[in-house]
Amino acid sequence: MAKELITVQFYKEEIVKRKDGTIVQGKDGNPLEKGLLVGTSDGQYPRTVAFTVFNSDTRFQCKSIQANDKVDVTFDVESREWNGRYFTEAKAWGVEVKSSNSNPIKPSYAQGAEPSMPAADDDDDGLPF
Repeated sequence: MAKELITVQFYKEEIVKRKDGTIVQGKDGNPLEKGLLVGTSDGQYPRTVAFTVFNSDTRFQCKSIQANDKVDVTFDVESREWNGRYFTEAKAWGVEVKSSNSNPIKPSYAQGAEPSMPAADDDDDGLPF
């Protein structure tokens, strides 16, 4: 078990499918869903971290998270071997919002100069009003 404070980039959910495209059924007979929570760790050398979210309670908590929220993620790290190669996955099972983004995501022009409006003048601009 590990815990990491991250700044959220995005969260999305998808239905789990096999390679042939068929939907994987959960124990309850409903389609199996998983979430993907991606964020950046704090610190001098920030890292991008992607967490897989299978637990339905944790997926429900993640739906209210917005970009730039700071959240504590409790997770397990699991590795598995396939054809002599190892694949590692961080599985989140607890999410706690530490500070919520009170400002909505700003448009991309907010980073630099805002788009300029044409100068207002009293000349005929061709409009009927």
